[in-house]
Amino acid sequence: MKRSCYPQRMLMTACIGVMVSGCGVSSAGRAPRTDGQALFETCVPCHGTQGGGKEAVDAPAVAGLPAWYVVKQLEKFADGRRGAHPDHPAGLRMRPIGRSLEGDVERQAVAQWVAKLTPPPLGPTEGGDVALGSQLFAACAACHGRGREGNKVMGAPGLVGMAPWVFNNALDAFSAGHRGGAKDDPKAQAMRAMTAAVSTPLNRQAVLAYLSTIQNQEKE
Repeated sequence: MKRSCYPQRMLMTACIGVMVSGCGVSSAGRAPRTDGQALFETCVPCHGTQGGGKEAVDAPAVAGLPAWYVVKQLEKFADGRRGAHPDHPAGLRMRPIGRSLEGDVERQAVAQWVAKLTPPPLGPTEGGDVALGSQLFAACAACHGRGREGNKVMGAPGLVGMAPWVFNNALDAFSAGHRGGAKDDPKAQAMRAMTAAVSTPLNRQAVLAYLSTIQNQEKE
């Protein structure tokens, strides 16, 4: 749905300009850095010191994500497969960050640091039909796996331990075409098509309830 948001968009444009100039998007000529913790300082304002994320700016927790997944997403932000949609502020904020890194060396360094961080604790999921969630998640598991590990071949992260707001915001982004719209990203396009199965609040809550049961089993 289109909204009249000219002032907000002007503010966003200004913020992106500051980020681009501050991050040094044109990084040609300098040697790649290998200190992942130092490189992660650029991410801290949105994702937090420990990578726990901030809902207010739609920045998900990245702590504990597999390094291969973080690298792949940073590549997508750098080449425009993610973060290019004008109506997705979170993606627009991330794109200059992805472009500021000096190739695979720095992406790997950040990703390895992020993977070592401890995922933040999540509160219990309220309500939700676990049985329905199990049925719906069967289709998701083909790509995302049954636990936190995800599926590197499919480029899909694990979903267990994902905060409900992150889960819902990601599905909203795919549904709206803010993600999965790039023609040269077939895996993201496939994910966009899959969102139809969890388009209703009832179905989403059911899947979250089921994922919560898996998380509880991991703690036992």
